[in-house]
Parts: sequence; C-alpha cells; structure tokens
Amino acid sequence: MLLTADILQASSPMVGISMKATISVEYTLMTQDSRAVRLQKTITTTGKATPGDAFIAATRQRIAMERSAKENIEALLRILSEMNSLSLGMQPSAEQR
Repeated sequence: MLLTADILQASSPMVGISMKATISVEYTLMTQDSRAVRLQKTITTTGKATPGDAFIAATRQRIAMERSAKENIEALLRILSEMNSLSLGMQPSAEQR
C-alpha cells in the first residue's frame, strides 16, 4: 500500500493567550501495483496551547500546531485500524467506532 498526505490548510493565530492551531490533511491510500484508491479522506483537527504550556507566544503557537498534527495522525491511525479490522472480518471496538 502507498499512503500520501497533502496538507490542505494549516493555520494558527499570531497573537493570543491561548493558541489554537488547525490543520487539514488529505490522506490517500492506494495499492502499489495498480494505484487503486482504497481510502481518500480529509481530516481536520485542532490543537491548543495555553500559557501553562509555554510563556512565549511563538512557543505556544508551535505546541498548538504540534498537538493538532499529532491528533490528525492519531485520527488517521484509528481509521486505518478500523479498515484493517473490517478486512479481517473483525468487528471494530466501541473505541474505534
């Protein structure tokens, strides 16, 4: 399988006490041989950082973006895990639904 990830949008405020960052990524999962698309999904997530995380605004901004990206990847992994479970004939767990 071949997985591509295209960042469609990444945004965060330049100034603020609590920083929120949003990232949208389009994932495409294809077979390597025929390039048949098995999954095409856009996932949008938000991360947040407060002064308790970092005093400097630029650092809060970076932390918020990292958290947003981490949440985005975790969401993709949940989807891929569910796809794998379904392909093996297993029922997804309540957490995966």
